[in-house]
Amino acid sequence: ALAFVYLLRRRWVGAICSIAISIIIVSNLEWGGRLDTLPKEAANAFSLLAFNVHDRVDRAPELAALAESRDIDFLLLQEVKPDVFSAFQAALRDYRLYTGDKSKRFKHDDWGPFSSVIGIHHRHQGKVSVDTAITGYRTFALDIDLNDVTLTLINVHSTKAFWTGGSWHEPITRMRYKAHWHLEENQLLDAWIARHSNQPIVVAGDFNAPHGAAGRRLTDLHSAHAARGRGLNLTFPRELPVWDIDHTLGNSRVKFLDYTSEDLGFSDHRAQLVQFSITPD
Repeated sequence: ALAFVYLLRRRWVGAICSIAISIIIVSNLEWGGRLDTLPKEAANAFSLLAFNVHDRVDRAPELAALAESRDIDFLLLQEVKPDVFSAFQAALRDYRLYTGDKSKRFKHDDWGPFSSVIGIHHRHQGKVSVDTAITGYRTFALDIDLNDVTLTLINVHSTKAFWTGGSWHEPITRMRYKAHWHLEENQLLDAWIARHSNQPIVVAGDFNAPHGAAGRRLTDLHSAHAARGRGLNLTFPRELPVWDIDHTLGNSRVKFLDYTSEDLGFSDHRAQLVQFSITPD
């Protein structure tokens, strides 16, 4: 828009700068690679819903109805704090909900880290194990035995790269601290995935980082949206999304079949709905 205004007024320096900035922004956005939708395969295929629900326990019944209608296998939910966990579990009665081990001690354990959950549909009765706070904060991993394969699900909710609370000067005084924390989480997650790369891994959630940012980069993982999405993956804010900070990624053992981000009518994020299959070792 600025480039257009500058061009009309023949202010060439402003027009060139605006166009250059626009090119940089667009080049850092992630575009979907498919125009059609593949049907969910009958064998060895699964569905996943990743969503920052913003503690909206009053909408949990709607979430449960959606999960039932879409036949969702796995739920990766962010912002389900301990005081609403039981209410979400009551509404999502078709799922076993898991969170981190509250007895564990880790770097940021005093920042309310137990606010993410992973739901496993009751039709999957395999053994489950949880690895708490794999980045020293809210992100945690879950292994589920699915017949002859163990699937790893990682629910990501990274800290923001900038400070948003406190007094007016804190975003400046805490800038270095928050940026370092944000990048450290990404590095720890990358290292954890590298140590477990022999099994299928799906990583999904609220990265608080757009596609082109360092906080989103994970080695040897491919994007569900890039493979099976359409257009731009804009997920935040929900009503008028301008930023792609929610992502779903998988390693080489995961094949994405479909990806959409949808407005479910609540929260400040859009939900990610994903279909994927597991490829042989």
